Amino acid sequence: MVSKIEGAIPEEKGIAQETANPDRKGIFEINANVFFLGVVSLLTFVNGETVFTSGPLFLKNVLGAPTATIFLPGTAALAAD
Repeated sequence: MVSKIEGAIPEEKGIAQETANPDRKGIFEINANVFFLGVVSLLTFVNGETVFTSGPLFLKNVLGAPTATIFLPGTAALAAD
């Protein structure tokens, strides 16, 4: 016999409860979406570091900028735009 408490809110399933599958294993015991979001974040970071460090080489070798102007503050920021 099921007893009901007056004023109790009936249990409802939310969107997260309906779509979540507790038996589904992800990658390294985390959700696959979280894992791939981390991978994309890592690749974005590596890309930014690569562009930032290769900027002076691009200015010198491709654009032919003098070495003195490459190391002026703000030169790399202007080249990035």
